[in-house]
Amino acid sequence: MRFLVWQSLNCWWRAILFPWAENESRRADPTNGIALNALYDKAFDRHLISFDGDFRLVLSPKVKAKTEDAMVQEYFLRYEGETLDMPDRFFPDVQALKKHREIMLHNYTSSIWSDSK
Repeated sequence: MRFLVWQSLNCWWRAILFPWAENESRRADPTNGIALNALYDKAFDRHLISFDGDFRLVLSPKVKAKTEDAMVQEYFLRYEGETLDMPDRFFPDVQALKKHREIMLHNYTSSIWSDSK
């Protein structure tokens, strides 16, 4: 499944799983990234989306809360649970994706507690 909005324009970015600043040795590691278009790359970097262990799209609670927003419906909600197209080789690091998901969920729960103060 390709949930890449501008697929025909070939606007691909490499979304990094482990930030290079945290682990320089992973810079040249092809398993330390996934190919996304610019919109999804930015959402991934901001922990608004992630992928589960089966490479299905997971939306952050912040995105899910915007159900009335037409753009969120069109570009995010309709693709929740869809599977990422996988490369022929160098599959993304599952443990790195798990860490990314955990950060996404932690950021959400942290913001809930800080908002309620």
